[in-house]
Amino acid sequence: MKILIVQEQPGQLSALKLTLQEKGYGLVVCNGSLHAQTVIDAVHPDMVIADITKEKSLRYVEEAKNCSLPVMVLDAHGNEAILLRAFEKSTTDYFGAQVSLPELAKRVNLLSKRRMRQAA
Repeated sequence: MKILIVQEQPGQLSALKLTLQEKGYGLVVCNGSLHAQTVIDAVHPDMVIADITKEKSLRYVEEAKNCSLPVMVLDAHGNEAILLRAFEKSTTDYFGAQVSLPELAKRVNLLSKRRMRQAA
């Protein structure tokens, strides 16, 4: 499974990337949301994990959902406005300020299994 990680600040998600690589996921990293849709169109990921720091960064989430991609949003600031907008954009899952890497890896695994069943 190929996962696109969109990070607003390069290097911020190092532990997440390492955890997912150890679980055997292929990763593509996009630094900044401005190029996220271009990368989605080019690499055709199976899932998107987006580190959102500003509400305007959610603009590509809806496009990813239009491609039937599961989208997980990470918001390290725990901003309620971003949470609400993320769900309005049909985000599949959301993590606030305290992200447990084992929990996140488990949720990625569950979403990947669900996506495989839908594809079959």
